[in-house]
Amino acid sequence: GIEVVDENPDVIQLVRHPEPSRIQIRLLAYFTEPYCICNNSCDRIGFGRSTVKRLENRPAIVTGAGSGIGRASAIRMAAEGAKVLLVGRTEATLRETSDTIRAVGDTAAIFVADAADETQIKAALDECVSLYGGLAIFFANAGNTDTVTPFLEQTVEAWEGMFRDNVITAFIACKLAGAYM
Repeated sequence: GIEVVDENPDVIQLVRHPEPSRIQIRLLAYFTEPYCICNNSCDRIGFGRSTVKRLENRPAIVTGAGSGIGRASAIRMAAEGAKVLLVGRTEATLRETSDTIRAVGDTAAIFVADAADETQIKAALDECVSLYGGLAIFFANAGNTDTVTPFLEQTVEAWEGMFRDNVITAFIACKLAGAYM
């Protein structure tokens, strides 16, 4: 029993997690089964192995791959045959994602970098090319919502940080990755 909470038939489904207050997603373009986006690999939801391998040997980078949508997407891309470079700020969470991918024989490596730093993302791109021979997929997923501060109490500095983490990171990724694709 998975209960669909919200659905756009072309892109995404939000479904209830077995534990209250958590949500799973189903990105319909890639996923045939729901994928948990809690910070732990949820053993109650099958990650399902792909037999199609639509991304066989395609080099990919996923930013924000240590948790959430980034983790779920990296796992699925690897299951589809992609060679995935996991990029994020926290080595421990990247290692968890990598271990999950590699435990079933799929290919993943980690690269610790801040997606808001052009030099670090350029280095990640160079690493992907060095490891996997090119770049075919770049998922500019990194972003966050660091605050749950009531609106009237928020600061310009906090907004600038959120803008950098959610908009500038995508700009940097597209700008730099485009040269490799």
